[in-house]
Amino acid sequence: MRKFVFFSLLLVVYHCSIDARKPNPPPNPIFNDCSQCKPELCPQLTEVCKSGQVKDQCDCCTVCGKNEGEPCDVDIVNDDRQTHQKPFYTPHHGRCGNSLQCTLQKDEDSANNVVTDYAVCICQFKNAVCGEDGKTYRNKCHFDETMAGRSERFRIARDEPCDEAPKIMTSSQSAREKSGSDTILSCEVSGYPTPKIEWKFTTEDRQKTITLPSDHTSKSVQVRGGPDHYQVTSWLQITNLQTTDSGVYTCVAKNKLGKITSEIYLTVTGGREL
Repeated sequence: MRKFVFFSLLLVVYHCSIDARKPNPPPNPIFNDCSQCKPELCPQLTEVCKSGQVKDQCDCCTVCGKNEGEPCDVDIVNDDRQTHQKPFYTPHHGRCGNSLQCTLQKDEDSANNVVTDYAVCICQFKNAVCGEDGKTYRNKCHFDETMAGRSERFRIARDEPCDEAPKIMTSSQSAREKSGSDTILSCEVSGYPTPKIEWKFTTEDRQKTITLPSDHTSKSVQVRGGPDHYQVTSWLQITNLQTTDSGVYTCVAKNKLGKITSEIYLTVTGGREL
């Protein structure tokens, strides 16, 4: 009987020593600073939450959700702890608001060969929308943030930009060039539907106007979308300039809502005519 008790005690001691050597489970990176939730102690919200209300990192108090583009905390409660052992994941920013998702981004510093992880709130709706106020918003989240707290609130009229007449964003300045040189004129336009661009040339004496590039081998036109949404940019390249190229170059942008023009005066001087 004494032998049985002795071996039983040895077995208990053995198991206790094994358990003592086991590492403690890693603390929950999201809730390790949270105590028991007492809703009655939560501060009362007095500000307007542009992106709606969410629970704090302890799932206790109601707070304002983070807005589009603001830093946020990635919810890694169910992720592999081994891959998230970085101070970055310590919650201190907050959760994203309605229709927003906290998304990991990378900031690459090629000069110092450093890559930094960070997270921001990204809208889950990518398309621009048209409000009943006739204004275009970059997405639904932008619209909701703008409308929050307003006494007069509008609804989304349609899930696309509002119709907008063409607008010249930038264009080349008038210039003087030497004969035999090359030049490039540019014109950047916005509008919806996206405007179409064409170039016209009026001679210095204003007696003749033609649409370019026509049959001029020294002149070429290129068009591409951008640099932003619902914008278009066009370039007019002129090689081996001659004095006969002096005149007015007009960028013409138009869509169903109208037309707009930008005139660029080009003077070609000196050099030897070829």
